[in-house]
Amino acid sequence: MRKHYGGFIYNFTIYSVTMIIASLVPFLARTLASFFIKTPSIIELKANASYLFDVIYPIMGVVTLAAFLFGGYAACYISGYNIAYKARGRLPENKVKTQIIVCGVFIMFWNLFFGYGSEFGGFFGSHFWYISAIFGSLIGLFDKSNLLNTLTPNDLRLNNFVITGITPLIIWIIILFSIIITGFFVYLSFKGRVKGEADGLAAKEKDVEKLKNSDTSIR
Repeated sequence: MRKHYGGFIYNFTIYSVTMIIASLVPFLARTLASFFIKTPSIIELKANASYLFDVIYPIMGVVTLAAFLFGGYAACYISGYNIAYKARGRLPENKVKTQIIVCGVFIMFWNLFFGYGSEFGGFFGSHFWYISAIFGSLIGLFDKSNLLNTLTPNDLRLNNFVITGITPLIIWIIILFSIIITGFFVYLSFKGRVKGEADGLAAKEKDVEKLKNSDTSIR
């Protein structure tokens, strides 16, 4: 394996970018799902958001979480495959694990920072918000049937189904779930990278063998 392929800076850069791309998958999944879910208006809700918490948030939570975890596995598989194919080698699993964990911590802060900055209605962090909102409702941090002082016309914009007014109430829950969810994300990203590297190296060896056989037959 060429030296730079095994370097920490190279791998941190590649896999951080890879995980950022994976973090966009929940946004795409949410956007796609929103075409099939009717957005209730503020008037329709009449300050009672039970429909959101009982129906829409569980759906969006499952969709965004599944998209996030699958995105991590798939994106790291593709990167691992391509790098192993070019490098014609694999890194030790312990080294891979350390690199993925460091990248995962960085991505957690990335999602929290940009998620909070967009009130979790933008490109990042929505997969943390929905499950946190449901949990906040279950433990009684707010009354989902009486959000008259919380709902604003902007809360349901762009079919994000995010009530920004409750975010300050559940921010510590968001942070807690971000740690737990990112843990699963890192694990699947690690598995995806290891599998990708193994398949990429096997594909490279197979192609080299074909090339050798081709040269032999020509001679």
